[in-house]
Amino acid sequence: MSKVPEGRRNVAAVVCIVAGLVIGLFIKRVPIGLLIGIVLGVLVSGLMTGRK
Repeated sequence: MSKVPEGRRNVAAVVCIVAGLVIGLFIKRVPIGLLIGIVLGVLVSGLMTGRK
């Protein structure tokens, strides 16, 4: 499995966080917003734990 450069990983993490905030602002139904927030949080934490 190829390693992702650290700069690209950081950019992907920031994009995920910003996308989560934007989606959370536009979704009026709380359960759907929470579910999307949890999924994006898991993705970002997976990106961050891969860093050494």
